[in-house]
Amino acid sequence: MISRWIKKNKIWCLVVAVLLAPFVLQSRNTVIRSMAMISSTIDSTPIGNTSPSTGIFTSLTDNTLTAGNCLQSGTGGLLSTISLPCYAPPNFYSASLSTDQGIPATTIAVISQAAISITTPANGGPWRIQTCYSMSWTTGATPTVDFWVSDGTHAWGKSETTSATSGTLQAGNNACDWSPTTYANNAAVTLNVETEGFNAYTVKAAPLYGGPNSGMKAIVFPSN
Repeated sequence: MISRWIKKNKIWCLVVAVLLAPFVLQSRNTVIRSMAMISSTIDSTPIGNTSPSTGIFTSLTDNTLTAGNCLQSGTGGLLSTISLPCYAPPNFYSASLSTDQGIPATTIAVISQAAISITTPANGGPWRIQTCYSMSWTTGATPTVDFWVSDGTHAWGKSETTSATSGTLQAGNNACDWSPTTYANNAAVTLNVETEGFNAYTVKAAPLYGGPNSGMKAIVFPSN
C-alpha cells in the first residue's frame, strides 16, 4: 500500500527529499566530526602513538587540527591545545647531612643541610609537594624531640620521640606528608626541616649502624 502511494506521489516525494537533504548531511557531518574528536585519543594518548606524543589532536575551541600539541582544559568548558610535553614527570629533590648539628634546649632550629629549594613547573599547576625526612640524633638527657617541615608559612609532617630514660641515647625521627597548601606555576619554594627538643641534642649526619645519612626528599605533583 505504501509503495502504491509513493508511485502515485513521486513528485511530492522528490520535493521532500530535496528539502531534507541539507539537514541530513549537516547532521551526518556533525556526528562524524564529534566522533573524530572523541576517537582521536584514548585515555589522553593518541591512537597509534606513544605518550608523550607528537601526534595530531583535535582542538574543540576552533574544531581544527593542531600538529604536535596536546589537549588541556580551557575556558567555558571547552578544550584548548598545549605544547608538548603533554605530561611532565614529577620533579624530585633531595638533600642530606654531611656533618652533625648541635641543637640547644627548647630552641626551634633549622637543619640547614636538609634545606631544599624548589621552583614549580611553568605550567600544569597548581602543585603540591610531598616530603619525606629521616633524622638521627643523640642526647645525654631525657629527650622529647620534635621534627617537622616548613615552607616559611605552612608546617606539616610532624614527628615526636619521647623517652623516660635519661643518659646517652641515640634515636631518630622520620615522617612523610603532603604540603597543606598548593603552589602556583613558577613558584619559588624553600623547604626546611625544623626541630625543637626539651633538652640539648645533636642531629647526626650518619646513622648509628647503617643506612643513608639524615636528610629530606621532596617530589612536586600537580594537585587540586
